[in-house]
Amino acid sequence: MELLLSLEPDLVMAQEFFAGGTTLDQLQTAGVTAVLNGDYADTSPLGQAEWGKYVSLFFNTEAEASDVFAGVAERYEALTVLTAGVEERPTAIAASPYSGTWYMPGADSTIAQLIADAGADFLFADQPGTSVPLDFEVVFERGAEAEFWVNANQFWATTEQMLADDSRFEGFAAVANGNVWNNNKRMNANGGSDYFESGAANPDVILADLISIFHPDLLPDHERCTTSGSARHSSDNRAVRVGDALPGLLFDKDIAHEPAGEQRRTGIRDDAPPRLTGAWDGGAQCGSHGDARP
Repeated sequence: MELLLSLEPDLVMAQEFFAGGTTLDQLQTAGVTAVLNGDYADTSPLGQAEWGKYVSLFFNTEAEASDVFAGVAERYEALTVLTAGVEERPTAIAASPYSGTWYMPGADSTIAQLIADAGADFLFADQPGTSVPLDFEVVFERGAEAEFWVNANQFWATTEQMLADDSRFEGFAAVANGNVWNNNKRMNANGGSDYFESGAANPDVILADLISIFHPDLLPDHERCTTSGSARHSSDNRAVRVGDALPGLLFDKDIAHEPAGEQRRTGIRDDAPPRLTGAWDGGAQCGSHGDARP
């Protein structure tokens, strides 16, 4: 609190869970204006993005924010139309255990909706709520044969790291087939992931990434922005610090089963500036997918 007050901010935007504590009272006593932002609690991908219009009120940029959101919503809805008629919907699971409990996203989570809108069947979509604590055995029984495993664990960079946490992961088909995907392609030195920053404001980019994972034929030229392969063998000379493989991107193909040393096309210009915050424009850096194929 002392550090915050020393900055003499004109405004502090706090998350909703501070409302019941003493933090807001302390700020008010110190004469600092504080407002709440509940974007993280919104269960709709587009709903989270629309909170940008609320933030714009404090900067007198309402018209610009409305235009930006309208573009995001239009692109998102166009992508859902693209997947609405897919004949085959692959199966998927998400997340990973923490301290012995697998906190699986529930039916009301944003990732559950994103997976569904991307044309896949989330195997735990029948579980109510946003996060469901489950035993490993429960997840394994239902999800062992899932074709894809997304948003696995942002701190896994190699297969060895994954199996060191729990050797039972080897029994998942997604691990054996190299279909583990992580939302950790753009991370800072402190472990912060831009998936939860820019991604929250640009769900259309995340959706396009997931479509290119589940149905690559629909977006054959798409350059992923939000996911990194989580299961690279340490013998692969590209298994460097998470986020280094494709600078400036967020989602990328799991490369556990690709030949070591093979050069991949990144879609990134050598002179491209870092784009770690703010809206993506669907340009050369990422998010560009060329002509969609119905």
